[in-house]
Amino acid sequence: MLKTGEIDYSAVAPTAIAELSAEKHLRFVSVSSPTSIIYIAYNLDRPLFQDKRVRQALSHGVDRQGILDSVLFGQGDLVDSAIPFQSWAHSDSVPTYRYDLEAARKLLTEAGWTPGTDGILQNNGRRLAFTLSIQSGDVRRQGVATIAQDAWRKLGIQVQIEQLEAAALNAKYLQAHDFDAVIGGGLGFTLDPDQTRFWAAKEFPNGANFVHYNNPAVDQLLEAARTVPGCDTAARKALYQQFQQVIAEDQPWTFLYSARNPVIINKRVQNAAPSPWVGAGPYLTWGINDWTISN
Repeated sequence: MLKTGEIDYSAVAPTAIAELSAEKHLRFVSVSSPTSIIYIAYNLDRPLFQDKRVRQALSHGVDRQGILDSVLFGQGDLVDSAIPFQSWAHSDSVPTYRYDLEAARKLLTEAGWTPGTDGILQNNGRRLAFTLSIQSGDVRRQGVATIAQDAWRKLGIQVQIEQLEAAALNAKYLQAHDFDAVIGGGLGFTLDPDQTRFWAAKEFPNGANFVHYNNPAVDQLLEAARTVPGCDTAARKALYQQFQQVIAEDQPWTFLYSARNPVIINKRVQNAAPSPWVGAGPYLTWGINDWTISN
């Protein structure tokens, strides 16, 4: 229908982009949404994940660019910071964890992990083995889990992938907090950069801090940024820069990517472009009052 002109504007699958972009009357647009950030979150009440060097090593062990290329067909952006890159408060200077197995091995060795007789790392009789929970039926997250599992195996980490229906998965990690690690996303980052609900100690167990992250410095920074006199943007940004540094150092989540929403638009539709800040459905018709149609 896009090819024949029966419709002028539609979201499309990444696999259709090349074919449709070849049509002279169509143009391709994609936008990365902060609501589409995907991450691996670690239950910080589990002894395995209480040393941040282990979490940093796990982040180094995930080939995120490989995930973008093979799972998203290039339609995504790497994420390093807790605050989305679309935000005015985002920092580009946080520590990053690119795919680096040697760096991961060094961190694990420093944390006291050595290979056992079966090749799995161990520390004081405890094996570095855990379950990674994902939502069943989500092809992308299945791909992410498989890539992470394979890379972590090279480090001597044994990971079992557990697939659950959405309701059961949400109950497991958001309510019961009975999980090791989970691939999550879409928790609703907003225009305002305040992330108290995700990281403040007071937001466990009933808030969105389901990993039980507890860092008094982060609590102080978030509260200070929320209460800046006059809501001064420059003062808030300085505080959020510090906040992002701490979160990136602590790595309670392995931030993976922000998926792009591919859209094909007939060139006769002018001024049409999706917005990153509105959800699926509304993002397609953002700014429709400014659209014009040419013959």
